[in-house]
Amino acid sequence: TVEAATRALGLNPDLPAALSLRGSGHYLAGDFAAALADHRAALDAAPDSPAGLNHVAWLLATAPGDDLR
Repeated sequence: TVEAATRALGLNPDLPAALSLRGSGHYLAGDFAAALADHRAALDAAPDSPAGLNHVAWLLATAPGDDLR
């Protein structure tokens, strides 16, 4: 998932769906900082996205450790 999304971002670095997909892959791998960075970038590219807002909120609420909040 992370690799495929990274390839897609090589073609279009501002593709919200690819940023979100890669963020989800990072989340599943336990890399919460990278997940939050990608989901925030996806939200920057599509600020009115309900899914993007939800992903960032979920990470901020559930990520282990206070360093991401």
